[in-house]
Amino acid sequence: MRLNLVVLTPTHIGEGGNYLPSEVYIKGGKASVVDFESLVKQLAEKIKNPYLLREKFKTLANEVRNKGEYLTFEGICELFGIRPEEINFNYSVSSDNLKNRIGQVEKFIKTLGKVFIPGSEIKGAFRTAYAYHLLINNGNFYNWFEENLKRLLDRIRYLDERRQRRELNKFANQLENYLFSSQAVRSPATADIFKLVHISDSETKEPQEVLTLKELHSLGSSEQFIVWSECLKPSSVWRFELKVQVEVKEYLNSFFGDLADRDKHLTGEIKLLEI
Repeated sequence: MRLNLVVLTPTHIGEGGNYLPSEVYIKGGKASVVDFESLVKQLAEKIKNPYLLREKFKTLANEVRNKGEYLTFEGICELFGIRPEEINFNYSVSSDNLKNRIGQVEKFIKTLGKVFIPGSEIKGAFRTAYAYHLLINNGNFYNWFEENLKRLLDRIRYLDERRQRRELNKFANQLENYLFSSQAVRSPATADIFKLVHISDSETKEPQEVLTLKELHSLGSSEQFIVWSECLKPSSVWRFELKVQVEVKEYLNSFFGDLADRDKHLTGEIKLLEI
């Protein structure tokens, strides 16, 4: 099935890297991005005098060393005596207005410079929906969950917060294995019920079409901190493909005695979408 995914809220899927404050220029509800290598190359092209250029870069290095932090894009432009508008940016996106000093910006995942949603991320959402479906419709699964969670909460009641979080994460992994994997194998990934489901990566799109830069504030922690992140715009639409690979059932049958009961909502794409 070819499906459309509609983004409802600003959504960040990180690639693990960050833009430095020197690579992002925010003004008038717009954020413009230039990678540092390109920025340095453009600065070098604008200052023809090699001696002056060397002195400028020495000053830049000393500024970073003395302050112990990255310079902003505006700070570098001021140091080199050029206007931000003279720089050729990689791309520009809509942005929250700059009220606080910008820190590093979390990059949205891209391939060859274009934005996409990995199939693994979409599949994770399907897995969450399927887990909920199993818990509320299968008494055996729910009873296991309730009994083990009560036992866990009693056991960790007086532990410190870090150890409580570690034990809860361990329980979450056990629950996932119990719901999705055969108990007859040592490695849960070899016999995961969602091997039946294949979800493609989405189409790719240009950053300026679908991204927005958001100033995100943490909640619930003792110290509030701010993170700048590239996010998908609400209402953006993404095409992807969903396929239930029934040929995998024969392989999974050798691990699951209750496969027929488990996969009645995984035997067709429509049934999976219903949950």
